[in-house]
Amino acid sequence: MAQVWVGASGGSGGIADPNWGGAFVWASVDNTTFQNIATITQPLRQGLLTASLASATGWDTTDTLAVNLAESGGVLSGTSASSAQQGATLSLVDGELLAYETATLTGANAYNLTNLQRGLQGSTPAAHLSSAPFARLDTAVVQYNLPQNWIGVPLYFKFQSFNVFGGGVQDLSTCTVYPYTPTGASALGPITQAMLNGQNVDFGNVVSPVTAAEDWGPNIATPPVAFVDLGAVAS
Repeated sequence: MAQVWVGASGGSGGIADPNWGGAFVWASVDNTTFQNIATITQPLRQGLLTASLASATGWDTTDTLAVNLAESGGVLSGTSASSAQQGATLSLVDGELLAYETATLTGANAYNLTNLQRGLQGSTPAAHLSSAPFARLDTAVVQYNLPQNWIGVPLYFKFQSFNVFGGGVQDLSTCTVYPYTPTGASALGPITQAMLNGQNVDFGNVVSPVTAAEDWGPNIATPPVAFVDLGAVAS
């Protein structure tokens, strides 16, 4: 099922705001009419690489992933080698998904991450430059199931912030617009898709028995048809 994963943190000048409480996530297909699709209630642990990271595959015990999370005030902790290899500390660097075993504090919200499981979940292991974006993918990330008709369509997102008390909601018209075009495929059925889009899917009462039909012949003027009567519809 195709999904959009979204996360955010609040602050300015690259420094986290401790009064930021979360954000309402709004989406639009025309950058004019927006609908609320999710609510973020905790900051995404995100930041930037402070040194380049070489390309590697599999279990990488050589390279160090150096990150600074000052923009989100994020705190990182490590895990066991086996858990890291299974993606317990799943993180995103550019387009590569990876996990780490050890997180060593090197400064305020700065860490050296070592023993890395590279290229998780089919992502491509690659080299990454200093200042590349980093995000720890955990419960702060909201996962939204995409309707089929939104796949391959340019979408527009806004993140409407509020404070730790749930008040001080930002004026939606002043929020920055983030364009994104999703790819993939959805497993949602047509009725579910219609409901997600706010369409009326009440087709009225069933007034005739349910039947199943199958055309057993070629495409001719009067093909033979067989009917299977499944009985009356019970109330």
